[in-house]
Amino acid sequence: FKFKKKYTMKSSSERLPLKVYLFFICQSLTLMTGVTTIAISATVGTIIAPEPALATIPYGTQFLLTLLSTYPINMVMTRYGRRLGFNIGILTLFISGILGFIAVSNNNFLLLLMAHAFMGIFFGTANYYRYAVTDDLPDTLKSGALSLVVAGGVIGPLFAIPLANQLDTLPGFETYSLCYLAFSGFALINAVLLLFIPFKKPTVSTVNKTVTNHTALSNEQFHFIKLGITSATIGYCLMTLTMVQSSLHMINQNIGFEPMSYAIQWHAIAMFAPSFFTGKIINALGHRTVMLTGGILYMITFVLNMVSHGYIPMAIALVLLGVAWNFTYVAGSALLTLN
Repeated sequence: FKFKKKYTMKSSSERLPLKVYLFFICQSLTLMTGVTTIAISATVGTIIAPEPALATIPYGTQFLLTLLSTYPINMVMTRYGRRLGFNIGILTLFISGILGFIAVSNNNFLLLLMAHAFMGIFFGTANYYRYAVTDDLPDTLKSGALSLVVAGGVIGPLFAIPLANQLDTLPGFETYSLCYLAFSGFALINAVLLLFIPFKKPTVSTVNKTVTNHTALSNEQFHFIKLGITSATIGYCLMTLTMVQSSLHMINQNIGFEPMSYAIQWHAIAMFAPSFFTGKIINALGHRTVMLTGGILYMITFVLNMVSHGYIPMAIALVLLGVAWNFTYVAGSALLTLN
C-alpha cells in the first residue's frame, strides 16, 4: 500500500460541516472533565476516604463503569440512535457534578463513589464522539474530521487546569467542590451543542442487520487481534495506575496542587498530541516497533518514579507516560483494522 498522495484544495462542497466543529467543542469539554478528574480525584479521595488505602477507589470506580457501560450504550445507539445515547451520557455527567459537589461539601465518601460511577458512564458514551463525527461524511473528509476531534484532546487540558486552579479554593466553598460542580456546567453546554447536531435515525435494516458472507479469521488475523488488544489494554492499565500513583506521590512530597496540576496537564497533552503523527510513525516503523517503543518509555517512567522524588523528574515521567500510552494504545488499536 502507498500512503503518500497529493492533496488539493477542498472545494466549498468539501468543507467540514458545522457538526464537526460542534463535536470538537464537545470533545474539548470532555477532556476538560477528564483532566480535572485526574488532577483532583486522588487528592479528594485522600481527604474524604475513611482509610488512606481507599483514596483511589473513586477513580477506579469511574473506569469500571466506563468499561461496563460501553457495550450497553452501543446497543442503545444502534437501536434508538446516537442522540439518545449521548443525552444519557450528558445526564449522567450532570448528576455526577451535583453528587460530587455534595460529597465534597459534606465529606461523604459514598456519594463521591456514586459521582465517579456516573462520570464513568458519561465517558462510556463520550468515547463515541470520534465515531459519530464521521457518520454520513464522504471519505475525503473523514480523516480531517477525526483529526479535529482528536485536537480536542489537546485543547481541553490547556483550559482545564487553569480553571481548576481558579475554582479549587474560592471562599465560601469546600476545596475542590466547585471543580465537580463545573462538570454539571460542561454537561449543560454539551446538551445545547447536541441540539444543533443532526443525527441519522436508525432504520429497521440497521437494527436488524446481520453479517453475511463472513469467513473465519485466519491465524495471522487472529494474531493481530490478540496482539492489538493486549497492547492497548496493558498500555491503558499501566497509564492509569502510574498516573494516579504519581498524584499520590506528589502529595506525599508536599507538592502543592497548582504545580501538580500543571504536571497532569502536560501529561494529558502528551497523551493526545502525538496522535497527529503516530499514524505516520506506524507506517514508517511498523506496529510492533511502535508498541515496543511505548513499552520502553513505560520502563523509563517507572525508573524515574522509583529513583527520584523531585518535582521536575516526576513531571518528565508523566510526559513520557503520556507518550507511552499513545504509542501502545494507538498502535494496538490500529492493528485491529488490518485485514
